[in-house]
Amino acid sequence: MRFEVQKPREYQKQSALTERMPELRSIPRIDLASTPTPFVQHQELGRRIGYPDLWIKQDNLSSPVYGGNKPRKLEFALAQVLHRGCRSVVTIGGIGTNHGLATAIFSQRLSLDCHLVLFEQPVTQHVQTSLRLMHRFGATLHFAANHPAISWRVARLLAPTKLGRTEEPMAFIPGGGTSPVNILGFVDAAFELQGQIEKSGIRPPSALFCPLGTGGTLAGLVLGFKLCDLPTRVIGVRVVDRVMANAYRVAFLANRSLRLIKRYCRRVALPAIRPRDVSIMEGYFAGGYGTVSREAEDALALAGDHGVTLETTYTAKAFAAVIDYVKKLSPREGPVLFWNTFNSVDHSAQAAAVDYRELPRPFHRFFSKSAQTEETVRTRTSAC
Repeated sequence: MRFEVQKPREYQKQSALTERMPELRSIPRIDLASTPTPFVQHQELGRRIGYPDLWIKQDNLSSPVYGGNKPRKLEFALAQVLHRGCRSVVTIGGIGTNHGLATAIFSQRLSLDCHLVLFEQPVTQHVQTSLRLMHRFGATLHFAANHPAISWRVARLLAPTKLGRTEEPMAFIPGGGTSPVNILGFVDAAFELQGQIEKSGIRPPSALFCPLGTGGTLAGLVLGFKLCDLPTRVIGVRVVDRVMANAYRVAFLANRSLRLIKRYCRRVALPAIRPRDVSIMEGYFAGGYGTVSREAEDALALAGDHGVTLETTYTAKAFAAVIDYVKKLSPREGPVLFWNTFNSVDHSAQAAAVDYRELPRPFHRFFSKSAQTEETVRTRTSAC
């Protein structure tokens, strides 16, 4: 089944954000995410980490096609692609990129060609599964050995469009889907959460944790909470290099989205987000993108024992930070919220049907090496 393909000229779904700011309905958006996602207390898991007032925002259930934090951004990103009349997209990420896989899946359903420029990261079973699925869902894979190679590959793919020498123009989506307009997906999510908090009758969370990669999720939540006037401290757990993930960059991204909102909604008077408004928790990067840490392994196993599925690149590291944070927290501080940005839709059958030799040759070596699987991690840490 494919979504109906059309040029969206206005919002095609009502949301918490557009209820408060109806002027934003004129920004192109496609309905890809099943929102609101559940906001649930996990008392038993909370007791295991010493803090029963633990809540989880289950963005892992954001779509029956591919969940996690990507559909919220792609609602805007892919709408912009269609609005511009493009028939192809190109984006970048690691060889296990969740953003790249989500882009491939939703692009196929919208009859868009998808090109993924991928760089190396530590190989796990999750990475191998993602590579198989990117191929399975029709993406054309391009390997880039380093940052200059990434830029060269992207420039080469976009050159015919830039030079006006193609009848099928290609659009570029930044890594992680992070751009001023796409970040609105998480500004919307903040308004969505505010409504759920009010409906549940609980105090606003004292702290909210999410992984910090390209910065779009954190920037959108920080901005959204400011617009909602929620007192929650939004904390990003850095899982990529500091050059990309820092308070100055997150504030810069949030302010670009704020300027976009003010362009449509002149009544918004929120001052600029400052770097000191951005909270980042360090110590969980493990020295490299995708590097598996012991803390992430333990967090993944513990969460899995209570039905919460994570992975070791982003969400397990973020949950490890939650575990450490609540050790020093008094129960009187109120709820602590973990934002689960991982996809929980099981595509393992589709992945198993793909022979890795069908992938372009530069990717074959990622299957010839032994890879540490999440299942092995779960078994080993459970036995400790």
